[in-house]
Amino acid sequence: MAHIANVYKKRGEILVELGLITNEQLNYALSIQKTGKQKIEKILIELGIVTKEQITEAVSKKLNIPIIFCEDYKISDELKRLVPGDIAKKEIIFPIEKRDNILILAMADPLDVSTGPTGSGKTTTLYACLSHLQSGTKNIVTIEDPVEYKLEGITQIQVNEAIGRTFATVLRAVLRQDPDIIKIGEIRDIETAEIAIRASLTGHLVLTTLHTNNTVATITRLIDIGIPPYLINSAVSGVLAQRLVRRLCNNCKVESEVPGDLSSLIDYYGLPELTSCCRSTGCPKCFNTGYSGRIAVYEYLHMTHTFKRLLPKNASEEELLIAAKNEGITFLFDDAWNKVKSGITSIEEVITKVPMDYYKLKG
Repeated sequence: MAHIANVYKKRGEILVELGLITNEQLNYALSIQKTGKQKIEKILIELGIVTKEQITEAVSKKLNIPIIFCEDYKISDELKRLVPGDIAKKEIIFPIEKRDNILILAMADPLDVSTGPTGSGKTTTLYACLSHLQSGTKNIVTIEDPVEYKLEGITQIQVNEAIGRTFATVLRAVLRQDPDIIKIGEIRDIETAEIAIRASLTGHLVLTTLHTNNTVATITRLIDIGIPPYLINSAVSGVLAQRLVRRLCNNCKVESEVPGDLSSLIDYYGLPELTSCCRSTGCPKCFNTGYSGRIAVYEYLHMTHTFKRLLPKNASEEELLIAAKNEGITFLFDDAWNKVKSGITSIEEVITKVPMDYYKLKG
């Protein structure tokens, strides 16, 4: 979440950090913004405090995103044919280069996806992101089924498919209100996916969820439902997968040697060796369960250039997993096993709750 929050730091704060405006100038612009729906950048420009070029350069420098000038590129007919004209206009994207059979597109703001099964904490994670991003001046809208948390200062809409209020129809209506940030409860079909992609490519920060087993499976799921790889490369900035595991009770937790039955399980699955582990015997504080509360384990896939090159080549899920590993990803199981080593959870809990189907790919 820290990565996501840092990337989407408010542009006004970025301008202050870089010395282009003062806090007083930013606060004055924010007071004007409260009376209307103008973007903070537009207000600062109209006040003559900064120019559009200064804002563009500042954001590019701070977020390490290159600036693309259309006039610097001569778009060949061959490149134009690679992106259908209606999609280019609708998504506000254009091809600028084809390098090693990879199509490079100019784009706007990206899309972040959280993934995992029901009950894995996806919604809680996204709400934590929204709480961090909320500033009082951001127009934040959520589309949910159902609305699980009530947040002040955020417009929350519940889907009702019985009366035609689907994710897709609500999302279309929401986009007409020019929100800064949109949370879509779940992408269930191609229609919702297409609108979410379009929203991310037209300057909105989109947070959403899918039901998949891991981060890479999210990418292949989007392709399977009909989203072209080049649009995924342009719109998706990162995917977060997660699971919830139970915490060992701190009151009755003790460190011991790995029991023989668990040692056999570790050998059977080819898991990293453990010389000791923590176990809980159960006590009144944890109602004799040995556990108290839960903690999330995470897997974050950053859409690097190396990873993106594989999507147009129809790489298999296994090939994408290996590429993610080579890019330094911490798999769900890695994070969970680290929590076993730290005495936070148990071996049994990790083996039963965290998928290991692709663990041996790392070998």
